[in-house]
Parts: sequence; structure tokens; C-alpha cells
Amino acid sequence: MRRIIVILSVAVSACTVDSSEIGSDFFNGSALDFSVIDSATLTLSTVSFDRTVTGNGDRILVGTKLDDKLGRITASAFFEVGLAGNTLPENNIVYESCALVFHYDGYSYYDTADYLTFRAYRLNETIEKEEGYMYADNWFDYYPHVLGELSFRPRPHQDDSVAIMLDDLFGKDLFNKFSDRAEVVSSQTEFLEYLKGFAVIPDTAATGSLIGFLPEAEFRIYFIDNNEVPAVKKYLSFPVNNSDPVYFTSITTDRAQTKLDDLPDPADHLPAAFTDNIAYLQSGAGLALRIDIPYLRDLKQIENFYVVQAVLEIYPVRGTAGPLTPLPQTMVVYPADGRNTMYAEYPADAFLVVDNALGRDTYYYLNITDFVRAQMALEQHNGNGLIFTTEDFNLSADRLYAAAPGSGYQTRVKIFYTTVNTSQ
Repeated sequence: MRRIIVILSVAVSACTVDSSEIGSDFFNGSALDFSVIDSATLTLSTVSFDRTVTGNGDRILVGTKLDDKLGRITASAFFEVGLAGNTLPENNIVYESCALVFHYDGYSYYDTADYLTFRAYRLNETIEKEEGYMYADNWFDYYPHVLGELSFRPRPHQDDSVAIMLDDLFGKDLFNKFSDRAEVVSSQTEFLEYLKGFAVIPDTAATGSLIGFLPEAEFRIYFIDNNEVPAVKKYLSFPVNNSDPVYFTSITTDRAQTKLDDLPDPADHLPAAFTDNIAYLQSGAGLALRIDIPYLRDLKQIENFYVVQAVLEIYPVRGTAGPLTPLPQTMVVYPADGRNTMYAEYPADAFLVVDNALGRDTYYYLNITDFVRAQMALEQHNGNGLIFTTEDFNLSADRLYAAAPGSGYQTRVKIFYTTVNTSQ
């Protein structure tokens, strides 16, 4: 209690107090004093969520990156493909090749000038959903034989797709089944018994990047149709996004040799004091930023105290963002209890204010007036705080290094309030 009183007295004495005659009749001749607190205690920490839904979303994320502070993040694709009504001419056709084709969705994070290597495998077990969902920590077995491999520099803003050429023995076998009208290609059920799906795993020996692809990935078998003159190259298409799509991104992390190696379970959080006064957010990896303002209820000690407005300003660590690692433009906010259970979604996002001139005063802004008032109104002490994620938290790799208060950073909460001045 003594600590918060000292903090408040210093903060108020350092601010201009403006007395107003507005409302003096209502307050029996008294005036309203307008003041601001900008040094209330504020703590930042990192939270780790180990289960995020990545199945049947708007993106398939594939790639890997070793981040200096966050460790390695690796995203792999698992998916089924469908028959989609494929048929072949009865004769005069010749198998040519087969491939997995992924269509860029324009998203990338980290340096796409670095090479990535994707390896394709055939699944040997059926992808099973958990009560209708697929999660980032799901994983399914695949045959050890590499069906295909591609080393490339991603160009998501120039090319429309990327193709991994596959083993011709595998392609010819399926091609012949279509040519012979085999039972295995007569229904989707029979087809999935034969071909349970694919896994595309990036080589973690690379530094790399993470790349977004549309869900409309497909397996293709190319053939030459000699029934036309001149002969025409055609293909059978087995798409992911068929009538009952099954696909998800599996995301793994390795934080060994980082300050985040001993992250607590999702019901706890790691204070920034243990991570060089930095708290972290990383989409895909399940890292969220948590901010607590522990002494809000103590503001009731100020007589006739009324919060007019409260704003939060969160400063990124300078030099940690750039063209290849841009800051999220907004952060989604959730009020949460002391065990990180998010009980609501905040009605506004924290948005980025950019200092284009000097780059020193770039910060996130969030109006938290309602949150502050609600915490002050509670009768008992609690561990409620605010958790920050990104809009694409499950299927991107966007990151933020958030600076704790001090060390040259002005991360803070500013509380504008009024009191009744009875000395007029």
C-alpha cells in the first residue's frame, strides 16, 4: 500500500493540475481538478499457449526460421486430396510427371532471399480431427521415403505458385489405376484408403522464412494426350479444398539457448524481468504479450477520484523491426484472469503509431478506460490483466519485442482523472 501512495504522490506532483469552475454549482461551490498519472506500476510478461487451431483456415503456412531471441519456429503442412471427378481418355495417353502445387497467398515473414527446402512425404495414417478441430501441435506419421524435394528462394510477390516434383514411380502407379478404372479410384472413400494424404516438411538446417499459401493446394498428374494434333500436355488435379477439406499446419518450436527456454505452462507467465526487460509476442508459436496494472484498486484511496480516460502505450524495442520483420499494425486485446483465461474480447484493437521522422517514438496505443474503471469497481483483489495477440495469431509468424518500462522506453499507462477541489 505504501508503494502505490508514493508513486501516486510523485506522479501528481509532477503534473499540471487544472481547476475548473465547471460544475461548481453541482458540487456546492467546489471545482474539478483535472490531473494525470503516468507512472503507475505496469508489468509486462510473456505467455505461451500450446494449443492453437490451424486446421481448415484461410492459409497453409510452411517454412522455418531461427530467430535470435525466440528460437526456431517450423511450420509443416498436412493435408488430404480429393478425387474431384478426374477421368482419363481410354487410350493414346502417356504419363509425363507428377507434382504438389502450392499457390502463394502473398504472406511471408523473415528473409525470402534465403533458400528454403521443402520435402514431401506420403502419410501412412489418416488425419483425424479432435472434436472437429485440428491444432498446431497435431502430427501424423508418414512414410520415410521422400516423394519429392524442392530447394528454392520464395517469391510470394512475384510468382503465383511453387511446385514440388514427386517420385515418378508413385505418379505412374496412380496414373495406371486411373487408366485401368481401378476400384481404388471409384470413390473418395476408396481413394483415401489408398492415398491418405501428404506432409510437406521444411528442412530445419536452413535459416529461412515462413511462407503463406492458399488452401487450394493440389496434387497433379501430368500426361500427354495424343488424341489431339498436335499432342497436348494435360493434368489430373486432386485438390485439397474439395467438398470436405482436411488440412492443417503443424507448428513446432525449439527455444533452447534462449531466455524463453523455461516458459511456464499456459496458466502462468514469464515476467519481462527474467528476459532482459523484454516481453515477446510471436504468432504461430503461441507467444502472447501480457500486461498487468496491479494496483488499480488502490486508486480508490484518492478522495472523489473519477477516471476520465486511461490509455496504454506499448513501445517495441528499437531496431527489432524492418521490411522483412514488420511490426503488426494492430494487436487484438483480451481481458484475462490470473491464469490467462481470456473472458472477453476487448472492443478495440491496439494500433501502431509510427514515428516516421526519428523512429524513436513508435508505439502501440490502446484506450483502456473501461478496463481501468471495471478493475477499480471490483470489491476484491484479483489477477486480471490484458493479453495481446495478432489478428492472424494462429497462422502467421509476426513478432513483437515489447519493451518493459524503463531503460529508455516509455511503455506506460496514463490515467487522466478528476477530483473535487473543496478549497475554492
